[in-house]
Amino acid sequence: MSYTLYLDCFAGASGDMLLGALLDCGLDFEHLKAELSKLDVEGYQLSLNRVDRSGISATKFDVRLIEEERRHKDGDDHAMTMITITITITDHLPGSKDNQHIPAF
Repeated sequence: MSYTLYLDCFAGASGDMLLGALLDCGLDFEHLKAELSKLDVEGYQLSLNRVDRSGISATKFDVRLIEEERRHKDGDDHAMTMITITITITDHLPGSKDNQHIPAF
């Protein structure tokens, strides 16, 4: 049996909110971590928490950088690390070129 999920993101959707919703729908967190560990990306930690915002309960998904990985030769370069992680993950999608965009940053 196959399922189709249709997302009507008329106002957009952030990655952490989308993953939190998928985890609420039954995506196994350990399976997600195992699949992400297959990527050539290090220096991050995934966390999952239940939150209550204005009476609505949801799953809060976070990606946190490990402190040692946040340091860059010019100081704290959190943004560059996040850009590199995002590009590396995206480059594993069909049709992507390996890390061709990182030098632009």
